[in-house]
Amino acid sequence: MNGTPPRDGGSSPELNHPDEGQTHVRLPPFTPPDALRSVRYCGVVLVMGVHPNIGFEKFPKQGSCAGQPVSVCFNYDTSKRILGKFVRDDAEAPFMAIIQLDDGRFILATECQYQPLSFAIPEGSA
Repeated sequence: MNGTPPRDGGSSPELNHPDEGQTHVRLPPFTPPDALRSVRYCGVVLVMGVHPNIGFEKFPKQGSCAGQPVSVCFNYDTSKRILGKFVRDDAEAPFMAIIQLDDGRFILATECQYQPLSFAIPEGSA
């Protein structure tokens, strides 16, 4: 059933795909917290979670790479590179580093190899 959590411990609930121009999905009227841990969206199972450092009022302190440009390659193939920039560089838990590529994709720093194109030198270390 679309939009309702399984009662038999089966597959994850299905979310409705957003209509053209919408930025949100419609959840069922009542969704128990257990049902929100994993949902099926557009045929893909999405696992959700909670982290104490992330919420409406808090976010991890960002490191010196945040906003810095990088050159990215995949699978150690340096003959093909794409430019991007760090959009997230957590200096504290959960220690995520996310790069936005120039073509609009977002990747984790653990999914590629990258080379900084500029270096930020922390104050007092020179």
